[in-house]
Amino acid sequence: MPGWMGLTEPSPSGFELDQQLQVQINGTVKRKIAVGVNYDDTVENKKDISILYTGDPDEVLQQFAFGDITLSLPNTEFVSYNKQAFGAMAKLKYDKLNFYGIFSTAKGNTETKRFRGSSTFVKRISSIQVI
Repeated sequence: MPGWMGLTEPSPSGFELDQQLQVQINGTVKRKIAVGVNYDDTVENKKDISILYTGDPDEVLQQFAFGDITLSLPNTEFVSYNKQAFGAMAKLKYDKLNFYGIFSTAKGNTETKRFRGSSTFVKRISSIQVI
């Protein structure tokens, strides 16, 4: 029971409860749907849930993901992009046409920092030091 200034007061019986919950579940529904849950209350913002549908090669809907998804672009010499997001992603294929659709909201905090600095260095040389 929280007491003064958030300090925990010992119970009269001497029993104190300190619980932590960590759950990781991975499973499949039929052969095309995979479900994943990763929950950890010892780590801030660790509540990942994902559902992934993988279609057959001859289906129009090749892949559909919902929940915590990773948005990534192929790495090149100058650019790489990986972002964790919560949303939905679909990959469709019809003949030679491929379509990727992404709807998401970013996880975490986006922050911009600007730094400005200036300094002045002055050193005086006396005539005695020149000789």
